[in-house]
Formats: sequence, structure tokens, C-alpha cells
Amino acid sequence: MGEHSQQVLTELTRQGLKARFVARPDACSACRKLHGRVFEPLEAPPIPIKDCLTPPCRCRYEGCYPRSTVESLLTAGIAAVNEQRLEEARELLCQVIDLDERNEMAWLWLSGVVDSLDDREVCLENVLSLEPDNAMAHKGLELLYGQKVEQLMREGTAAAKAGRVKRLSE
Repeated sequence: MGEHSQQVLTELTRQGLKARFVARPDACSACRKLHGRVFEPLEAPPIPIKDCLTPPCRCRYEGCYPRSTVESLLTAGIAAVNEQRLEEARELLCQVIDLDERNEMAWLWLSGVVDSLDDREVCLENVLSLEPDNAMAHKGLELLYGQKVEQLMREGTAAAKAGRVKRLSE
């Protein structure tokens, strides 16, 4: 890691701040992917970034307070959902939750981009544990339970058909 970056990260650790990656506007795609991401200073990837295509890498870290970071990550995560960049949205919303596990908006938005019904259920239940009257979470769970019933019916039907086929061939 560049000596200057290491000094910055050491100072951020001393101050109790997080490290936000800042890519320059003309940065390569590897660096642009990290732009705005927040790390614990001691866990931040070294600069130059491993796959940087524009040596010398001119990206940097800056200190940030968790609250402003949470708000900017949540805004970026919601924008990613709205633009159908679902993998990026998942990553951003998970970062929000890592910083603030009581953020019901992050849990609610995350429920729409996780891969499994079980994960969606966990997200929605977390929303309700934080905000018991959240109508969207209640509606989401209602829809989710209907989807789970349909999934079980499909799996049961498939299992029954497989069993019948097996018996017919005996």
C-alpha cells in the first residue's frame, strides 16, 4: 500500500472514523466500482487497487462519520434498486445494515433484492421487529407467505409425480 494511504488509514483508525474510497472521475472501472464504499480503516483494500488499469492510481481514502455514510449508502442502494442494478443494491444495502443494523428502511429495501424467500422473510421480520406497524413489511410478508405456499405445492407436486413415475416403472 502506498505510504500516504497507509498514513491516512492509520489516522482514521486513531480518530474512530470509517474510510470511504474516493475514485477520481477519470478512474478505471476497478476503482470506480469501489467509489463510495466504506471500510473499516484496517480492512480497506490497498491503494493502488489490485486491478487498477491506470497506474499510478490516484484514488484515495477519506474519513467519514457513520451516520452520513449510512444515509449516502442507503440513497445509493435505493437508486441501484430503482435502476435494476440488483447485485450492487444488495452490496450497498448490506453495508448500511453493517453500519446500522436498526435501519428499517435498509432492511425493507433489501427484502426486495435478496435471492431467496427465506432471506426475504428475515429482512421483513427485521423491519417489523424495529417498526411493528410497518404496513409495507406486513404486506410483504403476506405476499411472501403466499409465494412459500405456492413453492411448497410445486415441490410436492413434483415429488408426487416423481414417485408415480417410479412406481409405474417397477
